[in-house]
Amino acid sequence: GRCVQGTFTVDNAALPASLRVGVFGLERLAREPDAAPWVVLGPPLHTSAIARWEQQHVTGRRIAVRTASRRGFDDLVGAGVGIGVMPRRLAALDRRLVEVPAFREATAELTTPAWLLTHPELQGRAPVVAVMRTIADYLAG
Repeated sequence: GRCVQGTFTVDNAALPASLRVGVFGLERLAREPDAAPWVVLGPPLHTSAIARWEQQHVTGRRIAVRTASRRGFDDLVGAGVGIGVMPRRLAALDRRLVEVPAFREATAELTTPAWLLTHPELQGRAPVVAVMRTIADYLAG
């Protein structure tokens, strides 16, 4: 691999995707967002774009859990521990989750990066590149 402008790439074996996000939670929490506790990202994820948004929009008294696990974050929000900022496509996979409309405008321009990687031996092969682009487009949804 090589480093280009601070972004890790492996020549043509990596493809960046930009995921749109929103605030999601269980219906009962989404109805009263001012009273809802939050699940937020903790170290080392606290420097991400989502965490910076959380630092600006979520007060400390409303934070129920800080987690460094993306999977744990999703499970906590799905279990009703609190509301949280999640990629829209990921939230759509959990039927228990609804978007919190009160934060739709505040998160309209917020995205989080994701990288799709493939083995270097497959880089540049047309079918692999086509699949990676299709997945990236879907995730960007």
